[in-house]
Amino acid sequence: MIDATAVSGAPPRSVAAVLHDMLGNVDRMMRLEFRLAKAEARDELASLGGAAKLVVAGAALGWFALGFLLIGAFLLLQTMEAPWLAAVIVGGSTALVAVVLLLAGLRHPQRSRLASGPPPGHGLKETL
Repeated sequence: MIDATAVSGAPPRSVAAVLHDMLGNVDRMMRLEFRLAKAEARDELASLGGAAKLVVAGAALGWFALGFLLIGAFLLLQTMEAPWLAAVIVGGSTALVAVVLLLAGLRHPQRSRLASGPPPGHGLKETL
């Protein structure tokens, strides 16, 4: 058996020192992977550019439009039914549509490239 101290000339390292170095390396690797993921996400979002802003603006306006339509439905039903019943009808209908949309989305998950990210180790050689 070959003695490591005879080959390298360095004193043997304790188990604690080796574990300390290993944890430091794992920590450094995790930090580099997070930096890489952040940079790739930033690049992906930058490539979307103006289109992403238009989608966000459209979604925000659509959200407000939906709110006003629900208020209008509530006020219309309030003229025919008791106010509490109108609120239950509008709220229940909205909750039913939300559940149907959520279940449909959960049955057909589509992972975008941005959400799934690159495969592990992708770009690791560039950072080293």
